[in-house]
Amino acid sequence: MILWPERGLALNRTSTEIVRMLDGAHSVDDIVAELAARAGASDPVDLGRIASDVSAFLADLERRALLEWNP
Repeated sequence: MILWPERGLALNRTSTEIVRMLDGAHSVDDIVAELAARAGASDPVDLGRIASDVSAFLADLERRALLEWNP
């Protein structure tokens, strides 16, 4: 769960994994590759879907002012 004044955002397992990798050492591509490896995804369609989902999640965090990032 991410907490900020008077609010909270419950995270599922994948979202938690993404947030844990937001350490400045992992690029978005690194995060996508790690999630794909954990899921056993190698098909370009699956990789594209994972990349799209990661970008959407990060954009949502940015919209909520919980993250500043440069895609």
